[in-house]
Amino acid sequence: MKPRFFEEVGRHPVLLSMSADFLLSLAAVALSTGAMQLFLYPQMALKLGPVEYGEVLTVVGVVNVVTLSLGNNLTSSRLVRQHVYEDSGEAGDFQALLVVSSVASVGIVAVYCALSGMALAEGVAVAVFALTTVLKSYYLVAFRIVIDYRKNLVANVFLCVGYVVGAFFLLGLFSWPWSFTLANIACIAYVMKASRIAFEPFRITRHFRSTFKSYSYLVGGGLLGNLSTYLDRFIVNPILGVASVSTYTVATFFPKGLSLALAPLAGVLLSYVSQGRISFDKRKFILVNVAILVFCFVLLAFSVTLGRWITQFFYPTIYDEAEPYIALAAVGVALGIGNSYNGTVVLAVAAPVWQTVIPAASLAIYFGLSVALASSIGLWGVCYASVASNALRFFVNLALGFWAIGKREAPVEEQLC
Repeated sequence: MKPRFFEEVGRHPVLLSMSADFLLSLAAVALSTGAMQLFLYPQMALKLGPVEYGEVLTVVGVVNVVTLSLGNNLTSSRLVRQHVYEDSGEAGDFQALLVVSSVASVGIVAVYCALSGMALAEGVAVAVFALTTVLKSYYLVAFRIVIDYRKNLVANVFLCVGYVVGAFFLLGLFSWPWSFTLANIACIAYVMKASRIAFEPFRITRHFRSTFKSYSYLVGGGLLGNLSTYLDRFIVNPILGVASVSTYTVATFFPKGLSLALAPLAGVLLSYVSQGRISFDKRKFILVNVAILVFCFVLLAFSVTLGRWITQFFYPTIYDEAEPYIALAAVGVALGIGNSYNGTVVLAVAAPVWQTVIPAASLAIYFGLSVALASSIGLWGVCYASVASNALRFFVNLALGFWAIGKREAPVEEQLC
């Protein structure tokens, strides 16, 4: 007799399809993130040394905060607003928004490079890295508008190959940003071949104003959320020194690697929710959140067991300094992973303004606690601040999602048949 779970999945084509897409998305990100975390970053640490590596991590943090906030949230905006354009039979707006996102990303990163005293050649390389990251982040939405996670997997294979080539060949020949850029270009080239998203009309429609407003809220929240992810580097560096950046980054290496690997699974959920193939009532929402918490504890268990061995293997020169912080740092990261999932549901059921309000409050708590505690108890303070802010954000998302779903006059049942 087949287990009840598999019988239920077999009767529901949408669950079966979504489960397959979860696995394809997980495989895709395991390849690309694995290549970056297991090859590119360790090779950079070996070639650059702890101090210079810490400086590079700070720059990468700035680039990721800016480009992922603009590029990934343009993707989310496209998914959330796609039905508006399909219902009206119009196309446009998003090419213009992509130009705005690209120019803003390059401009912000260029200003940072100039203020930090970076050499011109390296600054140009970082700016190109930022530009290609925005393009890659948005163009991958092509395989989520018309759901095709097989092509998404192939795109990530190209990204993986780019990281590996960058780690073992480009690092010794060129400035470090070109290793990231090569991977981005390889991925973009495949997406352009496999879809028409890069060739959509450059046109402003009557929906532009409302789409831009929605996008602005998402960018605000994404910027604050990504800043929270990388804020530790910006806090630790001036208070505790650049070597402590390396220590904390290695302490969170395994759980943050899992976070990067699993984050796109929230994108699969958003793809299905935004297309109306899945919806939530109160009971389902609570059950999903309970499952998320259980999932977080499983990830935490992996982080403090298998994760220690993996971290020591890839970072033998920094592991001893990082080891005391691994368990507590993993708690904060695991809760952050949970936020990416219940926050996706909140995005689908609550007003867009909450996508800015909640991350702003979380960031303020994280920043305030980190600065106050790091000055007195060092990296332990940053770990405690991460746990507190992520725990608060999780339960605020839970309460807001429950309230927003309850406000619906006639909740739509999940379309599983």
